[in-house]
Amino acid sequence: MNQIKPYLPWTFRILLSFLFLFSAYAKLYPNPSLNFAIVTFEMKQLVPLGFSECVAPYFSRFIIGAEIALGLGFLQPHYLRKLVIPLSALLLIVFNIHLAYSMIQNTGGNCGCFGDLLPMTPAQAFTKNVITLGIIFWLWKL
Repeated sequence: MNQIKPYLPWTFRILLSFLFLFSAYAKLYPNPSLNFAIVTFEMKQLVPLGFSECVAPYFSRFIIGAEIALGLGFLQPHYLRKLVIPLSALLLIVFNIHLAYSMIQNTGGNCGCFGDLLPMTPAQAFTKNVITLGIIFWLWKL
């Protein structure tokens, strides 16, 4: 175990980076019926939440940009404890609040976390986010 311990933080940082970057990529992945999955993300996720059709494209691109920035932030050594880890935890907590609301309303189907590339139910995404939050808080304690 002592041989693995020095490599664990970087392993988890690379895993978290991949998770955020894959999530951003999946929202941009081309859908056969539409040009991009981002339109699906906007119309199926953001408009039902109360965003207007004019504001939803800006907010969806902000979310994708934040995911890219956090994914790249885990790969660099600066401001990890002060900025990257707290912002990624905040983003996942907000997503979990939305997923909990979706589970209470019993809206099954794809939650949109990974676009149409990897469909997940709200319960699966909630579980993934809780595990991810556990890894993030473990990294923060280091």
